Parts: sequence; structure tokens; C-alpha cells
Amino acid sequence: MAAAISPVQIGEVKQMKPITIALMIGLVGAAMLGMIGCKTSQPVARDSQVARYSCPMHPDFVQATPGTCPTCGQTLVETINTLSSTAR
Repeated sequence: MAAAISPVQIGEVKQMKPITIALMIGLVGAAMLGMIGCKTSQPVARDSQVARYSCPMHPDFVQATPGTCPTCGQTLVETINTLSSTAR
């Protein structure tokens, strides 16, 4: 058997309905504002690669141009160093 709904319970439901609608509108509005705020106006800077030349025997010796190691005379080999956008 179904329970009977008293007039007090009906009045409470009517009072909760505007509050529920206001909360739903607020949540939808906040979600829309959050999506608008996620747009970026500038593209994200990518990491750039810089060619450097180092000695295979003396890796602490690094220079920007090809050549030979001043310590042992070996030909320098190209290494690629990644510079992040914050290090520039």
C-alpha cells in the first residue's frame, strides 16, 4: 500500500523547487564561465632545439660551432640540447 502524502510534505516540496532551480541555473552558469576561461589567446611556446658540439672524450667541452677539441684534437660531435621556453 502506498503511503499518503500529508499537506505539510507538499508545502515543503513547493518551497524546495525554486531553490533547486536556482542551484541548477547557478551550476550551468558556472560551467559555462569555466569553459570560456579555458581559452588561450596565444599559442603555447614550444621547446626549441639548439645544436652544440662537444668532444666525445671531454664532454665538459662544448661550443656552438664544429671543430676540434683543444685538449685532445678529436673532432667535435653534434649534440642537441633542448631549451625550455622559461630558460630563454
